[in-house]
Amino acid sequence: MLEKNKETVRRYFTELWEKQNFDIIDQVFTKDFTGHLVNPSKGKEGIQKNVLIMKKAFPNGRLEIDDLFGEADNICIRWRYVGKHEGEFMGISPTGKDIVLKGITIERFENGKIAELWAEMDIYDLLKQLGVINM
Repeated sequence: MLEKNKETVRRYFTELWEKQNFDIIDQVFTKDFTGHLVNPSKGKEGIQKNVLIMKKAFPNGRLEIDDLFGEADNICIRWRYVGKHEGEFMGISPTGKDIVLKGITIERFENGKIAELWAEMDIYDLLKQLGVINM
């Protein structure tokens, strides 16, 4: 089951983040999914909202997996989101700067689907890259 869960994560990263195929949500997330993110989310609408926020701000952005491992019903992913800031993000007007947002996500699976997700992202470093913080 662990390998199947890893493949599910790879699949939704590709389908959701690269292709914006929102149909994948029903296939890989439970109906009562909860996301513990910068913008907390519940269900299909919450997932779509988070993807669209990033795609609006970084339209050419791509999500890359650096590490993927797990145990039992939990999968951990170390990832980076690479793109160019071309739309408003967190009230910040487009800067045209290239960014690399790094993060770690843990997904908890139930019956082969993602039921809960925790994400930690280095927003501080992103704000430095955008020139909002000069330290």
